[in-house]
Amino acid sequence: MSACTIESHEEQIRETLTRVYAREQKCGREPVFQRTPLDELVAREEGEGSDDYTLRMEGAGRMLEFFFADGPDPSSVVRRVYAWAKSVRSDLLLNMSHHEIGMLLGEGRAAGSWRVKQIINRRLTESGAKGDRLPWQKSSTACAKYAAAARGNSNRRNGKKS
Repeated sequence: MSACTIESHEEQIRETLTRVYAREQKCGREPVFQRTPLDELVAREEGEGSDDYTLRMEGAGRMLEFFFADGPDPSSVVRRVYAWAKSVRSDLLLNMSHHEIGMLLGEGRAAGSWRVKQIINRRLTESGAKGDRLPWQKSSTACAKYAAAARGNSNRRNGKKS
């Protein structure tokens, strides 16, 4: 990446975060910062049994394996972390939309949506979960209706019909 491209992307990140912070504060929500003082953390862990600590470390290890499933490329790891956070705790992402997350990561809205479907929804379905949709996702029937309505549109490159 050229220095100019990096600088313009960093500017886009700053602008997006400024808008998102302003929106959240306007709605009366303060951004979530999960910082824990070290003394409090140590005191909490001293009271736990070794089994609790072992289980937490195993869970942390599995999460790291999930985040690094595509290798150690920072952009892949960050994309997976953002997809997980969007699915589980979107307040950590200041309730950003896929469009806003895409602006931060240098991609479009559809890329984030696709990633959540691939790494979150697909795993839920494979594990036998009854509901594989997150609260902010369209239902299967709504997706089918949108697809049916789009058939025959010539809004694709070179006028191709879908």
